[in-house]
Amino acid sequence: MGNGMNKILEGLYVGNYRDSRDSVQLTKNKITHIISIHDNAKPLHADKKYLCITASDSAEQDLSQYFTECIQFIHTARLNKGAVLVHCLAGVSRSVTITVAYVMSVTELGWRDALNVVRVSRTCASPNFGFQRQLHEFQFNKVSQERERLVAEFGESSFDDKEDCQRLLEMSKAALHAATRLNSQRDHQQAGLPCDQSQGATQTSDSSPYDQSQGATQCSSASSPVLSNHSKAYKSSTDCADMVAALNADLAEEEMSKNRNKRVEEEVKDNTEEVKEESKVKTCKGEAVCSHGGSDDPPSSNISMSPSSGKKSVSSDSSRTRLTTEEHTGFKKS
Repeated sequence: MGNGMNKILEGLYVGNYRDSRDSVQLTKNKITHIISIHDNAKPLHADKKYLCITASDSAEQDLSQYFTECIQFIHTARLNKGAVLVHCLAGVSRSVTITVAYVMSVTELGWRDALNVVRVSRTCASPNFGFQRQLHEFQFNKVSQERERLVAEFGESSFDDKEDCQRLLEMSKAALHAATRLNSQRDHQQAGLPCDQSQGATQTSDSSPYDQSQGATQCSSASSPVLSNHSKAYKSSTDCADMVAALNADLAEEEMSKNRNKRVEEEVKDNTEEVKEESKVKTCKGEAVCSHGGSDDPPSSNISMSPSSGKKSVSSDSSRTRLTTEEHTGFKKS
């Protein structure tokens, strides 16, 4: 999250606000298009094509209304040999949600697998619960139409997205398995239980706390407080290893989630302070007039916000050319 933008697919990157300002990173990754989606989204580089969307990182925010537009923007850029950076403030929730929706649209993956694909490259990826619900609804209600639309408009993709995502998904599963095994070994060592180092699971022997005649795990609260709290849920289990693996998979995911949340809080705090220092917003006659700072900022721009969509259209003082989403993407909403 604080180590720069991350490549998800060929020509598709996810990052944070700081990455979007970093000319070195943008040049290194050959970024030509940028989707900026946060509370004060605006163009920062005159030589990049932008899609700016004003949206907050809250469960009540409807991001799904922008899915089709963002998918079109990303796909058009990639097919034209461009590279897209999708960024929000911390590069954790809003930008990841848009990226997951795109990955779903160019593969056959559901939202959970698509999110795991993104997490292979960007481990801090963690959409809020509201965005997860919107991705779930997108999967069951709209993604099939979106896939058909892309094929009808652009033809079969020349990218190896499906193969690449499958490879990344296997890497995700391997990483989760490794984390589960390590957590299992650690918990068994702390509880004083015998542990198979190669499997990370409890050995079932005559002296094992597992009672094979009853087909259930008998773990005393004194010897294994972690397992005893969950033993009732696994009374029908016939394999102690299955119980340990399932339990520790949950523990591993919970621990990774806690680490992500901690990093998110730190990153949001840093980027919020940076945004406050770099941008002064004045309200005048219903328009937001922003004064830019920094040597890599474009000339001052007038930014008008559509009250219905929350999207911004930008006109540069130097060229007086109005840049609209339609011009950026070549996609006109019906």
